[in-house]
Parts: sequence; C-alpha cells; structure tokens
Amino acid sequence: MPGAIDHDKQEVLNSHWPTDPLAFKVREPSIPVRVRLVWEHDGETFVPGWATKWNASHVYVAIDDHRTDLDGIWVKPADVYRSSPRLRRRSGAEPNF
Repeated sequence: MPGAIDHDKQEVLNSHWPTDPLAFKVREPSIPVRVRLVWEHDGETFVPGWATKWNASHVYVAIDDHRTDLDGIWVKPADVYRSSPRLRRRSGAEPNF
C-alpha cells in the first residue's frame, strides 16, 4: 500500500555520526565484529557486522538487519567488539576495539 508505514523499521538510538563521514577511508581488510545497538523498540542487542571505517572516536559498521534500511551505522568504539580473537599484524595501526 503506497504511503504505508513499515512498523518493523526502528531508529538506532546510540548511533554516533562523525562531523565529516566522507573523510573516512574504507579500511581493507575490514574486521568482523559484533556491534551493540540500542533500538527504538527492541532495546539493546548485539548485531554481527564488519568494521569498515574508524578512528579513535567513531566506527562505521556494515550491518544487514531487518530493522533498518541502512547498510551500516556509525557508533562509538566502546559499542564495537571483535568477533574473533585479535591477530597480531606485522604492519599498520590496530584499531582500539
């Protein structure tokens, strides 16, 4: 039905957008993570995703969740947890999450 409201969609209450999100470069390889999201109706959940952009104060996590039309979400690093044990890298800066 045109103009119908999708009641399954929810706002993420703990999103944290950087001032200039376009300044962030996509990191390769991305890191498998679980992101803590606080949904408008469902409350706190942990959603699997991939950290693809980050700095000390922001992380962009690509997600696929039926509750949002977004491809990903910006959050604070404290809301992001690695999905697998941390492996030591020979070069490059390690993200602090």
